[in-house]
Amino acid sequence: MLWSSMSRPMLSYAAILYFDWQMVNFGTATSHSDTYHTGRKKYEEATTALIEMEMRAIMEEYMLEATLQEQHNQVSHPPK
Repeated sequence: MLWSSMSRPMLSYAAILYFDWQMVNFGTATSHSDTYHTGRKKYEEATTALIEMEMRAIMEEYMLEATLQEQHNQVSHPPK
């Protein structure tokens, strides 16, 4: 129980159990809310990291394509 018997107001046993149950549910709801927000933050961080990796991969593809094009031009048209 949440209260000691000395400080507890005169309530029925059912009312005290209901109050204890409400407090447990409040704690559980707070815990679920914290879990949700933590999960949401991790999801957003992971999504941001994936977007950044995708952008780097695209940039690397462009750089590779430019390098291959430059090498092809050097082979096709050697400097004189």
